[in-house]
Amino acid sequence: MQDKYIFEQSSHYRNWRFSKQQLDNLREAINRKGVENAKASKKLELQLKQEDGLDDNSETLTNAVEHISAKEEQLMVAFYETKIKDYVKVYRFNKNIGATAIIYLKRFYLHNTVLDYHPKQIMLTCLFLATKVENYYILIESFTKPLKQISPEDVLKFELLVSQSLGFDFCVKNPYNAIYGYFLDIQEYYDDNSKIAKLYSGVVSLVETSLYTDCGLMFMPSQIALAVWKIAAKDGALDFDMQVTFPNSEQLKDLYSILDQIELIISKHTSPEIGMIREIDKKLIYCRNQAKNPNNIVYKHLMKQAEENKQKELKKTQSIDEDVFS
Repeated sequence: MQDKYIFEQSSHYRNWRFSKQQLDNLREAINRKGVENAKASKKLELQLKQEDGLDDNSETLTNAVEHISAKEEQLMVAFYETKIKDYVKVYRFNKNIGATAIIYLKRFYLHNTVLDYHPKQIMLTCLFLATKVENYYILIESFTKPLKQISPEDVLKFELLVSQSLGFDFCVKNPYNAIYGYFLDIQEYYDDNSKIAKLYSGVVSLVETSLYTDCGLMFMPSQIALAVWKIAAKDGALDFDMQVTFPNSEQLKDLYSILDQIELIISKHTSPEIGMIREIDKKLIYCRNQAKNPNNIVYKHLMKQAEENKQKELKKTQSIDEDVFS
């Protein structure tokens, strides 16, 4: 109970645990808002082009392409979660850095949309931020060195945005420590630990699979750890039921219900198909929010407006100061 109490003091427990329905509602709401903003930016883009005497077929192309759905957004994010694993191997980071980066990416897209920020860009910022949180020192120049066409600025420019989207809650608890703790405890009950050691490698693989699901947003790390041990124990090398005891039978029943839910989610996990991701990416070319695209006329127009408004406010403030002190 003490371990549970410690976890309940963390920002992970307080702010980043949801039901499936809550996650669905958040993603649907973000997608709706994103589509509305993207349509408004496209309307402004066409207006600006007409004013400048520029006419193209972008309106026809945009109308022919449906805006991406919340489900498609989730598939895009899920795909780039798996790409984090590839980068972890390239940099030889430990698995905790990868797990933290994946959770950051999930959390980011509970408050932002793919229509505004492409996961390919945000993924790298999440990974670099995770190295800091997990106390793995690496210079930004060293981080971007293996990356083609990616500069330090490309990674750092989203760092504040990601941090704000996380609510500056950088604490992430993953199941890796818990599964290792259970591994050590279980050895006390077996004379021959070779089978348990072999089982452990399968448990680590199951935890990795769980990271690509919503388990980390719905359940406690210790619950996920127990669930993957329960799944791995099905080959008969471990009597899982013997390892789990509760003074209250209702508590045990509730626990097994949670473990069954986690097992079902993990068993249903499938990696996004690359062909489907490419099709979604094509849609994004025409239906992204151009107000977030620095190369687009809408973005430049809005930045210019913001600067003009800033100068007006500055002049207004200076005028008031002169009146007061004249």
